[in-house]
Amino acid sequence: MIYLDHRSIDLNQEEIISRLPREASFDGIKNYVNKAMKVINLASVYKPAFIEERDKNSINLGGVWFTSRVLTLNLESVERIFPYVITCGHEFDETAASMDILDRYYLDVVANTMLRLGQDKLRQIIQEKYLINKTSRMNPGSLQDWPLEQQKQLFSLLGDEDLFRQLRVSLTDSYMMLPQKTVAGLIYPTESTFESCQLCDRENCPQRRAPYDEEKVKKYFYAANS
Repeated sequence: MIYLDHRSIDLNQEEIISRLPREASFDGIKNYVNKAMKVINLASVYKPAFIEERDKNSINLGGVWFTSRVLTLNLESVERIFPYVITCGHEFDETAASMDILDRYYLDVVANTMLRLGQDKLRQIIQEKYLINKTSRMNPGSLQDWPLEQQKQLFSLLGDEDLFRQLRVSLTDSYMMLPQKTVAGLIYPTESTFESCQLCDRENCPQRRAPYDEEKVKKYFYAANS
């Protein structure tokens, strides 16, 4: 398993601000970004893994089974996958807990943006190292088809307790990760762009990264069952 600290996943202030919703004045946003950058230390672990078996709705990745129709279809022509965990660290949780509700809200928005940018940077690092032109990612819990409970399998696949101690990330009995601003998932080579948001019809979602795509819903679910 490969560990990357915040120096490898470097984010600059302008890049963060450009991705933030304009919910406060520019000076206000800049102030929250400054605060966040002092207490967020992005770090991640990832490793290459290979698909060993597959069937209609599940895959065996490195000896661990994952069940998801969407995931199985996305990995139909893929052999090597990159499971990962990325976190903003415990210091952010401790700082946010001591703030009032409004400050905590804006700091939370900045942290979510930094976490998404960190995942994009991690994809770039993997693409450059393994000579991959394009990647997408999927995360347990982002779709009903791939439930949060499969975080357990993902942690089992990564499976290096020493590095998890270095990262200081843990999984609770309800399959939530600590620190709170932590994301786990799979990065995989692809020729087409995929976002879980394309299969979710929830309106006015602040985390939406792509519009709902009814044709993709038909491809993954209706056509699969016909």
